[in-house]
Amino acid sequence: MRWDVVGLVLGWTIRLISIPLLLVFCYSAFIENEGYEYAAMTYLPAFVISLVVGQSLVSLAENSDASSRVRDREAFASVALGWIPVVAVGSLPFWLGGVFYGPNEFFAGETDIWGMLGGLLHAWLESMSGVTTTGATVIDISTSPVCAEMVLADDCIGSQNRSILVWRSVSQWLGGMGVIMLGLLILSRVLGGGMSLARAELTGPTMSRLGPTLQWTARRLWLIYVFLTFLEFGLLYFVGEIGMFDAANYALTTLPSGGFGTSDSGIMAFESARVESIIMVFMLLTCINFSLLHLILAGRSGEAWKDEELRTYLLILVVAWLAMTRIGAVTTLLSTYARPPEMSWALDHAGVEVLFSASHYLDRNYPEELETAVPELATERHREIQLKSHPDLSLIYLWADADRQWAGTVEDLVEDMGETSDTDLVHAEATCLLYTSDAADE
Repeated sequence: MRWDVVGLVLGWTIRLISIPLLLVFCYSAFIENEGYEYAAMTYLPAFVISLVVGQSLVSLAENSDASSRVRDREAFASVALGWIPVVAVGSLPFWLGGVFYGPNEFFAGETDIWGMLGGLLHAWLESMSGVTTTGATVIDISTSPVCAEMVLADDCIGSQNRSILVWRSVSQWLGGMGVIMLGLLILSRVLGGGMSLARAELTGPTMSRLGPTLQWTARRLWLIYVFLTFLEFGLLYFVGEIGMFDAANYALTTLPSGGFGTSDSGIMAFESARVESIIMVFMLLTCINFSLLHLILAGRSGEAWKDEELRTYLLILVVAWLAMTRIGAVTTLLSTYARPPEMSWALDHAGVEVLFSASHYLDRNYPEELETAVPELATERHREIQLKSHPDLSLIYLWADADRQWAGTVEDLVEDMGETSDTDLVHAEATCLLYTSDAADE
């Protein structure tokens, strides 16, 4: 293993992260006016660490003459190890900026050493979720000092400093195309073997048939990514008529199909069919391999259609649509991360008639949260539910521990299904609605 070569790749990758950190620092200090002290405390340590560590690794590698070709072994090691320092550096603004309990809260006496270390873990998870475009968030009233005095129904994410929300979105946007892919624009000039790095980082069509050179291909893929981001931003701002801040953040998080949002309710806060439609179209597009989009834009759609991944993706969409239409019901999926305000909105917006839910998931107590979302439930009984706030909702089944009088058990569900004949089923015009929390877009 040529560790000097791996160090060179990691050095460039870590050093690249300093650029968006500096931009968000300037945004915090001069545009949002959050104060130079806050901006410096939150972003400068991560900026300095990424710059110093990245430059040190590059200098050491250059001194050891690591300009030889990157073999597949070094390429896969570089890509696998590259995520660790990127996530670590990306977690510092969350930890130092008051999103989670950190050193500032520790010295202020707001938490103990274990709370501070727990805050570091939460910051790591938030950063990992962003960079890997997982989209799950751990920001809530139990983890964030900003929301310590809030109740469950308050908007914890929307209460964070706006620069923090921008950093979340930027980290997810960078992870969408892949930080290593961004580095290929530079690495292909610094050392050979960029093709090995590309194979380690990307999936889909082989890089050799995308363009004349690796750097040309990397530049083209990033241009497509940036163009779609600006296009979605323009549509959300001018057609969706939402604010510039929200439009920019949702454009940055939709393209990587991650979906970090600017509030606990996500895009549901806008109550706009236009916003939802725009985001759904771009989510469908971004689920297609960008290498295939490159082939289509290059007039090589025939080659793109030969890709098994694309055909399988479209087949699943069509089959799912036909299957759900055939059973005569609209399937509405609710995210396990949905909070009570989101649950209430989604149940009403989708006109849910029958709700199936687990009783508990991790530390979530769904019967309790459903009663917070729909307070009228507390006085209702199973099979007799009549709600003014949610007039369509008539049946609720819990998978286990159905200890609420308004909820039925699995046995009740089987009994009710046995009383339903095929003639009672009708074909539905709609197919599937997916309601998510800040973890992802609708």
